[in-house]
Amino acid sequence: MLAHTQPHRYQPTEHGGWQCPPGEAYAAPLALTYQVRSSHELHPTYMQNLVFLEDYLFDCVVAAELQAQVSEVIRREPGLTLATLLHQVPGVRPNDV
Repeated sequence: MLAHTQPHRYQPTEHGGWQCPPGEAYAAPLALTYQVRSSHELHPTYMQNLVFLEDYLFDCVVAAELQAQVSEVIRREPGLTLATLLHQVPGVRPNDV
């Protein structure tokens, strides 16, 4: 648990949540807020989806021309299926979308 290994960074609040004073201090001069969220606050399905999708968190570079083609097809046909999009844009892969 991060609160045990980094007590200067993660601290419990009086309302049962968590705070990060260094993060809050860094964000304040930028007129930003900084809020720590615990996995206990999130729906279990959301957490399962994050675990599933973590394999897709990588730097994926899609050529600008391909991005433009995909965007144009979606603008012309909002709500189209992924299969239709893949058929209409040669060279695009599901992971590109």
